[in-house]
Amino acid sequence: RVDFVANYMLYLFLELHPFNSSNRHRHNRNTIKPLFYRTDILTAKTDKFRAVEMDLAFEAELAVVNTKDRDRIIGLAEATGQILVHGKMTDAIKADLRMWARKNPRLFFSMHGDLTPAIKLNVLDAQGLGLIEYNQQTRTFIDMENGVDLYTHPVAEEPLESFVKYLKGNPDTYNRIKELLDYWETIPMV
Repeated sequence: RVDFVANYMLYLFLELHPFNSSNRHRHNRNTIKPLFYRTDILTAKTDKFRAVEMDLAFEAELAVVNTKDRDRIIGLAEATGQILVHGKMTDAIKADLRMWARKNPRLFFSMHGDLTPAIKLNVLDAQGLGLIEYNQQTRTFIDMENGVDLYTHPVAEEPLESFVKYLKGNPDTYNRIKELLDYWETIPMV
């Protein structure tokens, strides 16, 4: 892991190295087998994050399956802007909506009105970037930028689910996490 601000020359050396498969300008692209590639911290995903994304895709599809109101199905399909609804039977629209929800669970839940999955993914993003941290001894989520305790969960509850439930009721804390994430998303990558 190379911090390109503190150690720019090493970063530049590795970025332009001929054995770096991420180097767009490397010579002999077909003759030299690459030895390594760049992994951006903002795009690297942990196994836990992948599992949550798969669960979220399943929950999105299940939410479509459990939606029985015809007008609600058509409204959600039209809101995607990618599903044609004119001249189709409700079952065909629902099938298309299921596929779309499976591929775009974050967008689906933001349209659906349920904030829980979006909050959960934002918390996992913040943990993955090191913006918040969970201390197991004290059962506390900590804001790593200023060292402030954000939330201490009860003993019998699962930490992530309890924290998400807390954030739904406390928009100030959730907005703080979103501000931290927005800052990291707007930094230009060199």
